[in-house]
Amino acid sequence: MRALLALALSLVLASPAVAARGESYRIGVSAMVMARMKLQLHDHPASLQVSAADLKRGFVVVTGPRIEAGSNDRRSMTLQVRLASDVASAVRIEGLATGIHSHGAEASVPLPPASPAEPARPVSYHITFAEHLQPGTYAWPITLSMHGHP
Repeated sequence: MRALLALALSLVLASPAVAARGESYRIGVSAMVMARMKLQLHDHPASLQVSAADLKRGFVVVTGPRIEAGSNDRRSMTLQVRLASDVASAVRIEGLATGIHSHGAEASVPLPPASPAEPARPVSYHITFAEHLQPGTYAWPITLSMHGHP
């Protein structure tokens, strides 16, 4: 509605009658763009299958998932990584603009600004198992969230 009023006023002030009188007017227009962040996980598994061979090796590498992260804010974003400590003791995520390595239950990593329209990036998860883990099927042990700066 305000945009229509501003447009109507500018058309009136730009009319030939106003110009003929030698009058001039100044109109100020401003706009505020609300910050928008986007974090979407594509093709992420719901569970993690751990075999005896995986346990002997001490880790598993999961490839195939994609992460779409971006913001219309020029400042960087923070990606927070949380691990289910009963399954994983560490994770390394590769494929994003910044490599992520988390030891322990939680880590926060700054990501450079990226357009919300940037396509999803393929990532790989190098998951180190927690001690005393047994072979079996577990809920996906990694939770990601994104936070902006106030």
